[in-house]
Amino acid sequence: MPEKQKAKSSFVRGFKKSAEEHSVNFRRTLGLRPEEHLPARLLAEHLKVPIFCPTEINGMDEKHLQVLLKPKKSKWSAVTVLTEDDSKIILYNSSHPPTRQESDLMHELAHVICGHEMRAFDQQRANFPFIMREFNKSQEDEANWLGGCLQMPRVGLVWARSKGMSIDEMAEHFNASRAMVTFRVNKEGINRQFGYRR
Repeated sequence: MPEKQKAKSSFVRGFKKSAEEHSVNFRRTLGLRPEEHLPARLLAEHLKVPIFCPTEINGMDEKHLQVLLKPKKSKWSAVTVLTEDDSKIILYNSSHPPTRQESDLMHELAHVICGHEMRAFDQQRANFPFIMREFNKSQEDEANWLGGCLQMPRVGLVWARSKGMSIDEMAEHFNASRAMVTFRVNKEGINRQFGYRR
């Protein structure tokens, strides 16, 4: 029987290496070591991308705010939008836990760093008075990977494991959710490298 074919990566050649380099280089530019936590808001300020929650948007209808920020029913996380003068801003859901907000902001900043195009769609249906990005799977995959790297570069995960940090300790160090740390550790093969068992 022929050997099973490995699933092809959805990323262009060199994307993962580039994502890791971005993560480390941004830290160096901002005076941080590769293993240090890089706050999403610090990176956003460096990239000149303003961050707002819906309550900070002038003219946002109160009924829309109630829908957008209802803690148990508000499933949206964050979105990058174009203003009328073609500048980009990020709207985030302030009803979510801080660790999720951090991950969501890094995801949106990853879209900006990757230069993903934004196309107009039905803004009235979305209840936002802005132009927003259409869903594009390959772009979302890139933003997921780069966003995770920005939050926790592989070199940072290796450093954390070499210090004997647990998943919970890494989550605290990188201001990330336990689920996000577990995802990054597994995807980067950190446990295999250090001989951990699941």
